[in-house]
Amino acid sequence: AGLWEFLITKLPDVIFLDIQMDGVNGGEICRELKNNPVTAKIPVVLLSGFPNIQEVAKSCCSDGFIRKPFTSDKVVSEINRVLGNLDAVATHESN
Repeated sequence: AGLWEFLITKLPDVIFLDIQMDGVNGGEICRELKNNPVTAKIPVVLLSGFPNIQEVAKSCCSDGFIRKPFTSDKVVSEINRVLGNLDAVATHESN
């Protein structure tokens, strides 16, 4: 089964995409996910070392972005943020 079949059958809580993957543009995948009614509500977070990641994230309607290099704390914080776990974000960031 391909990526789309997996996403439609599993409907993950959050999707992380690197902007530059092997032969694939994560920004384009994000745009397709956000334009598909089945996957549009799944939060998508882009990862990149590109200096313009914020503009790319905005242009493809991602729910967030993380600049490389990043820590696992940043990933946990971003997961909590996009899922609306604001208490967890505040607790995690205060540690």
